[in-house]
Amino acid sequence: MKKLIYLLAIFLLVSCKKDEPIEPSPEVYTNGILVLNEGLYQQNNASISFYSKDDQSVLKQQFLAANSRGLGDTANDLVSFELNGNTFFVVAVDVSSQLEIISASNLKTVAQIPQFDGEVARQPRRVEVTAYKIYSCNYDGTVSIHEKSSLQELNVIEVGQNPDGLAIINDKIYVSNSGGLNAPVYDSTLTVIDANTDMISTVITTRVNCIDAIAGENNDVYLNSRGDYAGVAPAMLRIDVEADTVLYEFPKDISSWDYQGGWLYYIDATLNGVYRYNTVDNTFENNQIIDCADYNTPYKIRVHQNEIYLVDANNYVNSSTVNVYGLSGTYQYQFTSGLNAKDFVFND
Repeated sequence: MKKLIYLLAIFLLVSCKKDEPIEPSPEVYTNGILVLNEGLYQQNNASISFYSKDDQSVLKQQFLAANSRGLGDTANDLVSFELNGNTFFVVAVDVSSQLEIISASNLKTVAQIPQFDGEVARQPRRVEVTAYKIYSCNYDGTVSIHEKSSLQELNVIEVGQNPDGLAIINDKIYVSNSGGLNAPVYDSTLTVIDANTDMISTVITTRVNCIDAIAGENNDVYLNSRGDYAGVAPAMLRIDVEADTVLYEFPKDISSWDYQGGWLYYIDATLNGVYRYNTVDNTFENNQIIDCADYNTPYKIRVHQNEIYLVDANNYVNSSTVNVYGLSGTYQYQFTSGLNAKDFVFND
């Protein structure tokens, strides 16, 4: 069992890019958007930004300002959870191999949970939180489980090769195994874990190199297969979670997606635009919602209430631009974030 490292002292200040000054932190992060910025691989420059809807200002490097140290190397996922009346974030920091637990009110770190097998980094990629547990799928082929209240490690489960997606529905944990480090021999399985026993209940044969998993509202889980970048094309899969079988397979080149209200909104990398899929009647709309022709690097899409947030990563080396649209694709406004904006928390 890994020993938690609780922060009792201030760590070294991590330098940031000249175009990302350390902005003063507000007392509370309300009526705005917190943005998790992935940073660049092996550059140790993951960060958190805050966009204020009150005055349309952007505060960069907010984790650094709150903690006097950087977030780490390559932040992949951020999920919020409630505990004892307080809100916290858990951040999967891949290359640093840490789960960072942060207070949502001031972004100060509560705890760091190292994810290592001896001296070998597990590399957490995605996180999900249930009523009592925190699950992280790790690129070393495992899923780590921690108790939410104490943050103590409960179990480590061996799954498939290089799991890169995690979804929870009906007390089941779905883990998509990509095998990304074993190209061209990719994994093609989906591991199903019983959330009550934390044991593997079944393994489903799916399709090569599934990198994302997302849960819908109709007892379905959706997988994004990137193919093998050669003879096997990308596709979207729909999994029936009652029978734990592949229900449908659609030839779609999806680079990023999000789910809201029965719709999957996605970036089609081939058609270079945003489209949507109706999960209720199982149909794809042909009409393009947003044209990405003027984007340098269409990177991430998130949908919140009546708005679509679409990230241009600007060739992965410059601050991201976040463009905001209505659900019909009407442009509304934009703001800048850090390097490779990856995830959002909306504090309305």
